[in-house]
Amino acid sequence: MTNYTILDIVGAFVAMAGFAAILFAPGYVLAYGIDLFGFRQRTRQERCAWAIALSFAISPVSVTLLGRVMSLGALAIVLTVGGIVAVLLLAIQPKGLRSSVDRDRLLLAIFTAFGVVAIVGSLVDIQQGSKLYLSVSVLDQAYRVAFVNGIAHTGIPPLNPLYYAGAEATMRYYYFWYAVCAVCMKVAHVSARQALIASSCWVGVGLIAMIALFARHFMELGERLYRFILVGALLLTVTGLDILPVLYNLFVNHEFSGDLEWWSTDQVSSWFDSIAWVPNHTASLLCCLTAFLLLWRTRSDVSRRDRIAAVVFAGIAAASAFGLSIYVAAGFAMVMAGWTAVSLMHGTGRARAIQLAASVGVAGLLLIPYLRELMGSHSGTEGGANAEAAHLFQWSVRKMIDSSLVTGLPALASIERSHPILLDQFVRLVLLVPGYAIELGAYGLVLIVAIVRRKSLGEAGRTALGLAVGSLLLVSFLRSSVIGNNDFGYRAAMIPCFFLLLLTADRLTVPGAKPWINLLLFVGLAGTALQVLMLRVYVPLHVAARMAGFEGLPEAAYAARTAYGAASEAIPGAAIVQSNLIDPGSYFYVVNMLYSERSMVSDAAVDCGAVFGGDPGRCAATQGAVRRLFQSSALPSDEVIKRCHALGVSYLAVARNDPAWEDRSGWVWTLPEASFDRKTGGSASPSFRVVQCGTTPASPP
Repeated sequence: MTNYTILDIVGAFVAMAGFAAILFAPGYVLAYGIDLFGFRQRTRQERCAWAIALSFAISPVSVTLLGRVMSLGALAIVLTVGGIVAVLLLAIQPKGLRSSVDRDRLLLAIFTAFGVVAIVGSLVDIQQGSKLYLSVSVLDQAYRVAFVNGIAHTGIPPLNPLYYAGAEATMRYYYFWYAVCAVCMKVAHVSARQALIASSCWVGVGLIAMIALFARHFMELGERLYRFILVGALLLTVTGLDILPVLYNLFVNHEFSGDLEWWSTDQVSSWFDSIAWVPNHTASLLCCLTAFLLLWRTRSDVSRRDRIAAVVFAGIAAASAFGLSIYVAAGFAMVMAGWTAVSLMHGTGRARAIQLAASVGVAGLLLIPYLRELMGSHSGTEGGANAEAAHLFQWSVRKMIDSSLVTGLPALASIERSHPILLDQFVRLVLLVPGYAIELGAYGLVLIVAIVRRKSLGEAGRTALGLAVGSLLLVSFLRSSVIGNNDFGYRAAMIPCFFLLLLTADRLTVPGAKPWINLLLFVGLAGTALQVLMLRVYVPLHVAARMAGFEGLPEAAYAARTAYGAASEAIPGAAIVQSNLIDPGSYFYVVNMLYSERSMVSDAAVDCGAVFGGDPGRCAATQGAVRRLFQSSALPSDEVIKRCHALGVSYLAVARNDPAWEDRSGWVWTLPEASFDRKTGGSASPSFRVVQCGTTPASPP
């Protein structure tokens, strides 16, 4: 019996090694080659930090551009060779630059290793015999796995793996991170899910590297440099006071959520949440911060060559950031524009404005192919086929605490009837203060103290404070409007959180600092610990309580993974495998995306996946045709084959709980099965089958 937990843990660590060729080597080789900011004469630790930051900036846009003219397999070979070169260069270390390992650096290494283990342990399936217990994160991770698999099988530009309503559709989404993960699949020979898990680990390492670089080149610390880095890294485990409303809901309302952030409508995510759930958005933040730091670094006495290189690299980083997360990149661009405007008003930002404009020009040139895809691809919104096109952003007060708790009061009934929108926005505004107090916790207190004592802050401190305040105002009154979720508010909130982390680390490492925030830090640490626990125990607890939608889920997940695994060698990568369209929010539905590793003709959402590329007008007909295949009165095999050809489906995945399963004379049992055990010649799973119903297209090289 295959142990999938061990399989994914080993695969994730192998993928982490593979990512070194993508998220370490390119930056190291290039920085060494041009000796950026005296790169060759810096300590090994600082060179490694710069290598990671620059690789995050370079690799995403480079992979997507090179992937248009060469196969991902060939690109993987090039990157592997670059990785070997980086190792050889890293081995060349002048004796005078070697540094000792002190307690702070040793603790930082231990913390990093512990963090990697926590991330991997939170994301893999936990197997117990013939049961698989899922992490809550699969609700989001399944879609990202589908995107990575889609790129691995169809190349760049990618096709939307969730949509084939009459014709294939180019993906209309920020997919650069999934392209990077697809290349890692080729480099390390791992699955898409293993690569995605490893990418979260690398994002965590990237944040620590960024803290180190900002401590050295932004805060310009001396003796307390490594203490600052250690404290800053540890602060990644500290969130706000979210644990308080979560415990209130648990003990008073008897509600147990799957994630610490779900209490808030417009959450400010913890760092762990951003790393584990949305590594692409966090990677975009790293690119933005790298661009900022490169431009900040040119303020000092550097050569003209280094200044030009920094501007070019900053433009490359901005291009990568946009393709990783439009929302984070847009938020950072707005903040940088405001920062530059303020500098120009004070007569100090002319050179900064010129450099920023030049970087934007570089980014624009690199993004031309991607922007053409966004402008030319057919897509819809979450509203479905009848939804009108929406603007990317709209003005609205951030909804952190549910405003209906106040607007629904009897005393406000008349205002609610006459001016519901005005009342809702006003209540949201009033609730911003307690909302941020809970979401920010210790960081909020540091923000208040920094504002009061801003005159005593150095230039870096005042800049960090200004960027934190500016970005907080931005995410408080501007929201995304393409889909129902406020993705802009969720993800761009990482910008103020990073600069608040720097201010907090600075406050904690100043000699003689008072421990006035220790209690808040402890509550924030407890919140993150509870969050890690919630991801793992939410599903098992609901299974044990026999909650609706969780009955038999571990057994069903194991059966599906076993069947898909047995069929994987027989099914070409470009084939379309379709399962029944049930509730898209159910765990068993996302299991199919997680394990099939193939595209589907339609997602179960109302827009049938067209929000990521495609025509939503075809959704109703396509989804109706798919659902009829799985109806209780099973169709004969020849009729199913005709319908599969009409839809473009090559394989159908059917589970014991699908109505068609019960008809032993129907297509489920008469079409050729792909998911059979090659050792025994029988079905790999007694409760899940993958059968062939159409032609199997060949996968591209």
